Amino acid sequence: MEDARARAREAVEALAEYAGERLSESDWTLLTRRAEVASDIPHSDKPRYAELGEMMHRGFFIAAVRGHEFVPREVVQAERGQTIAANYPEASTEFLRFANSFWTLKYLADEMRAEDPYLALTSMLTGVDRQLGPIFFPVPGPVRISPARREADQRRILEALARGLDIDSFMKGNPILRRDRVAGGSGCLGAVALVGASVTTLVRWLT
Repeated sequence: MEDARARAREAVEALAEYAGERLSESDWTLLTRRAEVASDIPHSDKPRYAELGEMMHRGFFIAAVRGHEFVPREVVQAERGQTIAANYPEASTEFLRFANSFWTLKYLADEMRAEDPYLALTSMLTGVDRQLGPIFFPVPGPVRISPARREADQRRILEALARGLDIDSFMKGNPILRRDRVAGGSGCLGAVALVGASVTTLVRWLT
């Protein structure tokens, strides 16, 4: 699975560049270290570990405004049976660029989890996926959040982090919000509180 590691390294270097940073060899030593639990990370490395995680999140939003693909979209198509664009036929350009970045990064995170779930690099890529997925690309299930609340949460994050994005166009062409509005429902209060807390934490952490 050397290809997976090479793609992961390339992706992280791109995220660092988008965030205006450059990774050192000591950073790569940290990223390629295995840690089955948080206590496996040396105390002296934890501040830089947190900085790298924050850098990847900031870099992702800048990359997503441009529609950066972390693996070729054809790779995702081969796995899912259709293109990302075909999955969101009514999407605006702004939303589709964001989706291309999210799903290609998620593919890479899944690929690294299959190779070595305890690698620090895997943990950080997975962190971006798991922080942003429930807010922007929720999976169907019994827990629902109202479209109005989801849009408000998305706007709050994008206004803080996605500079250069036409947020109104993103929202107008957001097929997930459209489908939620058609389905109706006000959402579960527990889920609203949980996601709201997550959004607040994310914005505070990255700004």
